[in-house]
Amino acid sequence: MSKWKGAAKAEKVENPKVLSDAVIQELLHAGAVVRKMEGEQQFHIRIEFGDAAFRVYESWVSALPEEVDPHVLAIVAPAPSIVGTVLEPPLALQAILQRECNALIHYYAPLRLADFATEAVPEIPPAAAVRVPIDVHHASFALSKIFEAIRAPPAVGYPTLTGLSAGSYICDVVQMWSNVDLTVDGTIIAHVTLHQSKTAEWSPGEVSLRKGYCSRRSGEQEQRN
Repeated sequence: MSKWKGAAKAEKVENPKVLSDAVIQELLHAGAVVRKMEGEQQFHIRIEFGDAAFRVYESWVSALPEEVDPHVLAIVAPAPSIVGTVLEPPLALQAILQRECNALIHYYAPLRLADFATEAVPEIPPAAAVRVPIDVHHASFALSKIFEAIRAPPAVGYPTLTGLSAGSYICDVVQMWSNVDLTVDGTIIAHVTLHQSKTAEWSPGEVSLRKGYCSRRSGEQEQRN
């Protein structure tokens, strides 16, 4: 069990929408990129779908009370390493792709795990423009069923999503908390089993929270001017 988990549970009663310093430190040591906004107690955190930091975050949100709902949105913002490669969706389709992803989040937002008790998937309307961010019922639901929906979209009404080649980048997903905007980076790859995690190939090294960035791959901090 992670060291922070007991402390996190104790804090949830006071403000369950705040990631404590202990949780943020655990994410950082698991490989997350953590940026603290200058002069504020606000963080931007980036993790990769399925990596060690993702599993730490997944464990934290699964322990939250059911009534704790994050704000969620999808953004299509391929990493520089993807831009210009066969993994990048066509530029002309990226705005439509983002709309389809956010439509799925919107339609899934009020659902509960009980709605998936059978193998039948709830009927989802065709994609439409929606307002973001979206309140999603329970953060763990947002990390499971919503991701499944984006990776395996309905056959009708989502032509851009269903038209992506196997292995293509789809989107990043942002979950917004009182003190943290957390982005699951390179979140979703088309037509890949949801829980197929890739093995981390880096060591975060010795790191600490302070103003600036922490590089996930090297553990080196890049001080911001």
